[in-house]
Amino acid sequence: MSGKSWTRGRMAALSVVALTMLSACGRPFSSEGDTNVRLRNASSFELTAVTFRPGQAELKFARIAPGAATGYVPVASAYRYGYLDALVDGERRVLQPIDYVGESVIGAGRFTYVITVDPTSRQPNVTLVED
Repeated sequence: MSGKSWTRGRMAALSVVALTMLSACGRPFSSEGDTNVRLRNASSFELTAVTFRPGQAELKFARIAPGAATGYVPVASAYRYGYLDALVDGERRVLQPIDYVGESVIGAGRFTYVITVDPTSRQPNVTLVED
């Protein structure tokens, strides 16, 4: 057996082993292990020019109507709270977290950041719900 034949055979065997291992993992290229997040406006106010950062990712939406939710967005990681900058009934409101020291990422799954707005001060609040 020549050196080239032996090397090709070895490469073919390694390819079969690699494919077998990947197929044993279920759906290796699926997004089941991803963190997917969305925003829901649980207030009676229209939110416009919305920017939300639950960590490194930045989500931007032109408008979120009262009672509406955005679609899910996959992110590399997210925390249970984040930075929010939005116009609430035309007035700019910002929630600025100090840092994420001591916090853990929320992990894989589907999550909704629920935005509520105080009717008097128009100050928003964000809470996380696992879907």
